[in-house]
Amino acid sequence: MRIGVPRELEPGERRVALVPDAVTRLSGAGFEVVVEPGAGREASFPDAAYGESGRAPPFNAAVRTYQPATGPGDVSAVTPQNIGNPNLKPERGKEIELGFDAGFLDDRLGLEFTYYRKRTTDEILQRDVAPSIGFSGQQYFNAGAVLNQGVELLARARPYASGPVSVDLTFNVATNSNKILSLLPGVTSVSPGTFLQHHVGYPVGSWFARRVVSAELDAMGNPINVLCDDGNGGTTACGSAPNVSAWLRSWSATTLATRSSLDSKWA
Repeated sequence: MRIGVPRELEPGERRVALVPDAVTRLSGAGFEVVVEPGAGREASFPDAAYGESGRAPPFNAAVRTYQPATGPGDVSAVTPQNIGNPNLKPERGKEIELGFDAGFLDDRLGLEFTYYRKRTTDEILQRDVAPSIGFSGQQYFNAGAVLNQGVELLARARPYASGPVSVDLTFNVATNSNKILSLLPGVTSVSPGTFLQHHVGYPVGSWFARRVVSAELDAMGNPINVLCDDGNGGTTACGSAPNVSAWLRSWSATTLATRSSLDSKWA
């Protein structure tokens, strides 16, 4: 359900109407606020939403399968194909969104803000399978919980509008963070591929590798005395160094757009 609450209307302004929205939240139809045109009005519309969703595992991901092969003496045989996972189940996410949409000076200035937070339990991820067990490739499994959250901010302005000509300015800022809260009981990390890890406390599929922190060059320009991060805030020889996170935080992306419009009228 979307709920909008404008400020108290001034004399001469029109009332607010609630009308059905095309958006459906859970089992009920959503509603949004529509404010009819009025002079000099400033309005702010809080927006709150909650939803739950699920995602089923890929087809046959839970089933152990084999593929036909030709054995010695042209005897029919089978070879391992997909290891499967009989404990695989659907993932489920719960999300909340909070925000507002405000307009000022006959909507020539506007500000939109949204905060979202989604927690997914039993998220379906993949991990490498040890070839020594007879199967190769990857296996689907359910992670304990994964958190996604972020904000979206949009500021808009129309500094000039005269007849068929107008100039619109838009500024966007968006952030998103992704973090694994838990994996399997007693497990803090699994690998879905080379240098990649699903690691508790880090984003899904984070990059882990040896990190060089210092080195010297000999007379020929070749690196010597190379030291890597030891994972505990110190250094060690790179040959024995562990893989550490190479994940870098990215907090925002911004866009500034200018648009002018001109409508031609023919007699």
